[in-house]
Amino acid sequence: MAMEMGTPKTAVAPAVNPFDAIAARMEMLAAPMSENDGIRSFNDLYLAVTRAVGIEFANDRFEDPAFFSRLAPIFSNLYFEAVEAATAKRAVPRVWAPLFERRFEPGIAPLQFAIAGMNAHINHDLAVALVAVTKELGYDLDLDSAHHRDHLRVNITLARVMAEVRERFDSRIVPSVEQALCRLDPIRSVERARDHAWTQAQFLVALDDEPFIVEQYLLALAWTVGFASRVLLMRTKYPRRHATHGPRSRLAKLVASSRSRFVARPDARCVVREKRQPAFGASHNARCDLATDHRGCCGAKY
Repeated sequence: MAMEMGTPKTAVAPAVNPFDAIAARMEMLAAPMSENDGIRSFNDLYLAVTRAVGIEFANDRFEDPAFFSRLAPIFSNLYFEAVEAATAKRAVPRVWAPLFERRFEPGIAPLQFAIAGMNAHINHDLAVALVAVTKELGYDLDLDSAHHRDHLRVNITLARVMAEVRERFDSRIVPSVEQALCRLDPIRSVERARDHAWTQAQFLVALDDEPFIVEQYLLALAWTVGFASRVLLMRTKYPRRHATHGPRSRLAKLVASSRSRFVARPDARCVVREKRQPAFGASHNARCDLATDHRGCCGAKY
């Protein structure tokens, strides 16, 4: 039978701030990680968020601290378990697999790993953690509850920290992908993802007496979220320039000749930057011949 909800067990907020222990464990995990480790990029963001929420918790900003004192460790343990599995050469949970498979792959910016990690942890793990806490404490997931208001309060702290941390990331990604991430608006997307996670948890609690459906739903959710992470982790950096004072190497020439592929829009209009002076007095808005790599419309050189 479905679990009776609505009458929470008596829960007392702990005397020790649980976020301190979580932050300490993240610091320990980060210590051996190299700067080019994509997992470290996510860990740095998660650590900053944990510290900020821990300060809010210490300042009694939560209406229901007992709920969050249990949610925080259960939620973070899902990430820690993935790290432990990777360290022990065991299978990583499906939803985390893309990050651990590509953690050292060149051409992926730290910002991409940070966003992909948030995608896995919020769009999948948060709902799982919320369900676990409701079962342990006997809480419901009513939208008009103290713990849901605390859930929304975290969104404010999360948005502030993400904005601060994002400025520290050196993205070094191609302009088209950078524009796409700006249109994505990671801060707003995370807020929506957290709202959706609450709804997913309500759905899973309602299906508590249908374990097979719950299992299949979580498998499908992990696959979908994992696929989104793979898209977020596409290689986007420009290749580094080779330091040479002689004739350009074959690789450098190949890179230079291939750049023209990334300048044309689907409507075949020339999008060469205005600072490049067109040859032969041609207009940058003239139609270009893709087969001639823009030389037919503006004579741009790459």
